[in-house]
Amino acid sequence: MVVPQYVNPDISTEFGDDRLGILLAALSKISFNTANVSSAATIRVSPVITTVGQKIVSANSSRKGLILFNNSSNSVYVALGSAANSANNMTFIMATFSHLILPMPIYLGDVFGIRNAGTGTVLSTELT
Repeated sequence: MVVPQYVNPDISTEFGDDRLGILLAALSKISFNTANVSSAATIRVSPVITTVGQKIVSANSSRKGLILFNNSSNSVYVALGSAANSANNMTFIMATFSHLILPMPIYLGDVFGIRNAGTGTVLSTELT
């Protein structure tokens, strides 16, 4: 079986057929957010079953990270920006006793949640 290979012509001309050099050149063009975090605040919210989601975390322009933990035996629908109201209007589903780490780039706006059944809490840790 022949596996197709992609080589960026700009990088391959610089390094010829040196695959390690090509890889290192490609990696050098990737940037990572390495900002240090100076504080972490944890809060507990109990999303309820309604037709409109409850705000779990308020908008914060200083947010560098956000970790949510569903501390119950019921799923939570999480929405960024507008209130989650069902499985049809959500960004993430947090399964029972699971956590969610917001992906990069970090969303700075309001985060909402609504439970699919029962009761329980969502713990959020916001890194600033």
